Amino acid sequence: MKLITASTLESISVEKSRMFQELLPELVKRLIIDSCESLSSIRIPDKDDIWAPGFDGVIENDEQNTYVCSGKSVWEFGTNKDTLNKINSDHIKQTNNPLRLDKNTTSFYLVVPKIWAFDNQGSSIKNM
Repeated sequence: MKLITASTLESISVEKSRMFQELLPELVKRLIIDSCESLSSIRIPDKDDIWAPGFDGVIENDEQNTYVCSGKSVWEFGTNKDTLNKINSDHIKQTNNPLRLDKNTTSFYLVVPKIWAFDNQGSSIKNM
């Protein structure tokens, strides 16, 4: 079985950007479903439904695992070239309008097809 690498995802996102916008949420949704044994609910529109307003995904997971925290989490997917701008704009947008979610008990995930490196303090993000 051939594994999909971060480099492969980034390459597809550049070469076939529209297709990748539809497929990334589906891929992540399948990975979450396969890795979480205690999902209460999952809503991650994919394919033609990616236009839906609000968060790109909302998950309730009863039991934390390696990839998904317990409780409610919201997800945003970014496939544009300027990933850091996407991170900053989504953070501002969701902070100013959390869509009736309790920010103190809801985790935020941003999924982008990039390879990242952090300094040893974890404070600066650099795209590799």
